[in-house]
Amino acid sequence: MSSSGRPEESMSGTESEAQRQERPASRRGRLAAVVGVALLAIAAGIGAQLWLLSPSGQARAAERLQNLVLSDPAGRSQNLSQWNGRIRIINFWATWCEPCREEVPALVRIRSKYATNGVEIIGIALDSAEKVAEFAREFSIQYPLVLGGVELIDITRGLGNRAGGLPFTLLLDREGAVVATRLGGLDDAQLESWLRPLLTF
Repeated sequence: MSSSGRPEESMSGTESEAQRQERPASRRGRLAAVVGVALLAIAAGIGAQLWLLSPSGQARAAERLQNLVLSDPAGRSQNLSQWNGRIRIINFWATWCEPCREEVPALVRIRSKYATNGVEIIGIALDSAEKVAEFAREFSIQYPLVLGGVELIDITRGLGNRAGGLPFTLLLDREGAVVATRLGGLDDAQLESWLRPLLTF
């Protein structure tokens, strides 16, 4: 009790008018900070995607790809740079991917037809060595096959495969520049139209 006979108020158990007014403002400030951080994260993600899909980002991804060392189905290390200087069709695929299986005969025919013109096809399989070796025997694949993991999907995204799907194929000229890319199957006519401007007979 106070000297006036009225009970004293405890400051710890009550809230002043100034504090009540300050509380919504504080909440708005925290909300604005959270929204700001989220927008920055989104902007950073979009910026990274735009960089990857820009000419410079694509060139860096192509350079990285051409310097990979991957194992073939027999377990031997293969440096993809050994095919530098040739026109290269690089095909990302898997034995379980139906569109991949459907386009392989066209790749086999194109390689047989244009190998003497400096064209090489390189199949990068996201699959097991045993399944790839069996598939190669079944389809009489003569072009080089190497094995990759899911981490290679990140490289294909830098090359334009935003969905990260299969099959994904790209055409490199003799200098290693990306000329064309495609997500989805290819047939003989499409492959011929890719190659024709680069061939010298």
